[in-house]
Amino acid sequence: MGSGSKAFPRRIERDFYELRKEMRKEVRERIKKRKNGEQAYLLVVYDDSELSNKLIESLEEDIILGLVVAVHKNSEKGKDYKWRFDIKEYPFAAFKTEEGYTLAEINYDEESDTIEIY
Repeated sequence: MGSGSKAFPRRIERDFYELRKEMRKEVRERIKKRKNGEQAYLLVVYDDSELSNKLIESLEEDIILGLVVAVHKNSEKGKDYKWRFDIKEYPFAAFKTEEGYTLAEINYDEESDTIEIY
């Protein structure tokens, strides 16, 4: 038991080190994907209207998690999307798919103060 008991804690320490290393790598990859919008399922281009503000507010958690990419129409990316999708009305939404983007409809019900994107 003498020499075996010393090796056991070192093995655990090494395994823990490898696990931490893998976790850090995964976190770095997730951050990189979030910054690049790779894990997003929805693109929103917004302006300063009340409806845009309500939409951004309702999607705030998903924006923080990187599941929604939200860009202002006057930003560089916003101008690029305006040109790419020929956006005429704001807010604009498109679902991200493997093939590209699918345009989405935004429906606002004033009576219930709810926003649907489909």
